[in-house]
Amino acid sequence: MPLAHTWSEELIAEWLILKGYFVSTDVPIGSGGRGGRKEADIIGFKALDNGKYEILYVEVSSCYQSAKNIVGEVNKKFSSDRVENIKKLLRYHIGDSVENASYKKVFICLANTIAVNKAREMLKKYDIEVKTIDEIIYEIIGTVNKWESHLKNEGIIRQSTQVTPPQSLWLIQLLYYLYKNGRLTLQ
Repeated sequence: MPLAHTWSEELIAEWLILKGYFVSTDVPIGSGGRGGRKEADIIGFKALDNGKYEILYVEVSSCYQSAKNIVGEVNKKFSSDRVENIKKLLRYHIGDSVENASYKKVFICLANTIAVNKAREMLKKYDIEVKTIDEIIYEIIGTVNKWESHLKNEGIIRQSTQVTPPQSLWLIQLLYYLYKNGRLTLQ
């Protein structure tokens, strides 16, 4: 059932699937200096309404450190060689259209600290979006509500039907259950 190594990566991958992305997790994008391998936590690919494509490169980390150290870690994770290797990998799957795709880099922090907020500001100049897991959970509930409205507006389900997210998205099902039953409040 799980796609990713961690619950947070799994939750984000499920969210992107619900948003219409084709998702791959723990993607090998190089070898380490002394063995091992470099991996991208999550790569999402989506066709946009304008006929172009969007590639989303997501990394997840705990972020319990100084803003300076967070920025250093993020810059390593989103280095130009990693991004180039992602393009090479996607070229195998989707062909040369990868060259005209827009690339979005997103770093998700499990912590919500002052250091994370400072790092968020520092990373804007590198076109790296920083979000906390709390912000993602809030967005997930909004995405499920939007998905539910779409199903009802398109006549796929009756207006009176209580929607459950797809069974394969089990962490989102849990979150949405907690939210709908008042056990999860959003601020």
